[in-house]
Amino acid sequence: AGNVAGPHEAGSIEYAAEHLHVPLLVVMGHTKCGAVGAAASHAKLEGNVPSLIAAIEPAVDRAKKLNPGMDDKQIATVAVNENVWQTIFDLIKSSEPIREMVSKGELKVVGAVYDIADGKVQWLGEHPWQSELVVAFSKHGHEATNTAEAHVEETKDEHK
Repeated sequence: AGNVAGPHEAGSIEYAAEHLHVPLLVVMGHTKCGAVGAAASHAKLEGNVPSLIAAIEPAVDRAKKLNPGMDDKQIATVAVNENVWQTIFDLIKSSEPIREMVSKGELKVVGAVYDIADGKVQWLGEHPWQSELVVAFSKHGHEATNTAEAHVEETKDEHK
């Protein structure tokens, strides 16, 4: 749900890229995503769903900052793209194997959004700061993480 990539999903991707030599990772969101909608509307959720929605909230927050004045339904629509970027960011941040393979050109990571109304895919390409993120997160330690996250905050308007 919500094209979130936690440790299990990242592990599956790492296995596919490292052992099966899959050269392309497509992080694909879809229009009218219920998980993104729940994050945008701050829906009351139970069980394990709140932890899933928590991973989507940074994308919703960014969508709100980039689109002041939009209501929750409109934010949910634009947050779908932001959530694709967030998932790519999270994968690059959390997975050393993915970072290394991207850095070496062994794995290409691109975003896309599937339109459930017409079946068409909007290709978003690589994350706007993918090269910078790979370099920043490849440096070990908390300082590199803070630097990369600050860069994302400073330049978030560039990919609007």
